[in-house]
Amino acid sequence: MRSPSRFALPVASAALLLLAACGSAARTGGGAGPTTAPSTDAAGCPTQLTITAADNGRTACVAVGGTVLVTSPSAQAKAWIGLDATGALTPVHAAPSLAAGTALIGAYEAMSPGTATLNAGYRNCPQQSGQVSCLSIIQWSATVQVK
Repeated sequence: MRSPSRFALPVASAALLLLAACGSAARTGGGAGPTTAPSTDAAGCPTQLTITAADNGRTACVAVGGTVLVTSPSAQAKAWIGLDATGALTPVHAAPSLAAGTALIGAYEAMSPGTATLNAGYRNCPQQSGQVSCLSIIQWSATVQVK
């Protein structure tokens, strides 16, 4: 019988590390898509959902009783215009703590099952000193299913 190669263990260990790294990259999402808190309900929806400008046109879910946060990098927070929610979300006025450099644009509680739409305008102009107005505005929308 042939003895195992002395390279088998290091090769297997390297393969496991690569698989673990790929799995963690897939979970973090690299900024694409809404980010979620680790706890979820029976439907697989998070109890806290964070949505950003990158989520324009996307749909996500949150658990009944959960919180939906719309955030932006602090330097871009002034670009948001008129965020509102229709449907199954109620505005919350207590601001949760956020990571440094992040601004809260809006916070909502998911009171009952249903669908909600978040709508806003987003200025699409580079920051320039002395600029009086920005005429390029993107219509932003995200759908939240409360389950």
